[in-house]
Amino acid sequence: MDFIYTWIVPPEARGGPAGYIVTALVAFLLTAVSKGGFGGGVGIVSVPLMLQVAPPTFVLGMWLPVLIACDSCTIRQYPKEWNPRAFLKLLPGM
Repeated sequence: MDFIYTWIVPPEARGGPAGYIVTALVAFLLTAVSKGGFGGGVGIVSVPLMLQVAPPTFVLGMWLPVLIACDSCTIRQYPKEWNPRAFLKLLPGM
């Protein structure tokens, strides 16, 4: 069990490993629900929630892959509505 805590929880985490893991799971769930279109803007709470238990550099570096994974899962669910022309227009801004 110590291996999981040292691998997942950053050394600077506040609130202990269990508090960090619970907070991270709640934040990920809020982000996923919001990205799926069900929660409205509730996903905006996830980053400040994570900042309460982990250092800012760790949280901000961790969140980009999470958002990319949520977006890729969302795009796969709507293949008939996929519009490559719209995506190519947005690509330079990304």
